[in-house]
Amino acid sequence: MRIESAWLAAHERIRPILMISLAFVFGVLPLAIATGPGAASHVDMGTSLTGGVVSATVLALLFVPVFFIVVLRAFGVKPRPIRQEAPKTTAGQATE
Repeated sequence: MRIESAWLAAHERIRPILMISLAFVFGVLPLAIATGPGAASHVDMGTSLTGGVVSATVLALLFVPVFFIVVLRAFGVKPRPIRQEAPKTTAGQATE
């Protein structure tokens, strides 16, 4: 149950995390490939920002679900049963 919920959460989170990370990396790419006078500081900053965002993305996608499972097991949290919702009726409809 825990592994399935962690897998589902990771599956739901992958697209927005990748979109934000790629947008940021493409945004700082001109810094990483800068040329001309004074470009050394721009290249250093662009390279470090790109590396930081890529590593943070990998950590967020891989280690957060694993850490979730480890913490739940360490504290002995038992999974709750899934509640079945009652069928919804609209006003004026009779239930059988």
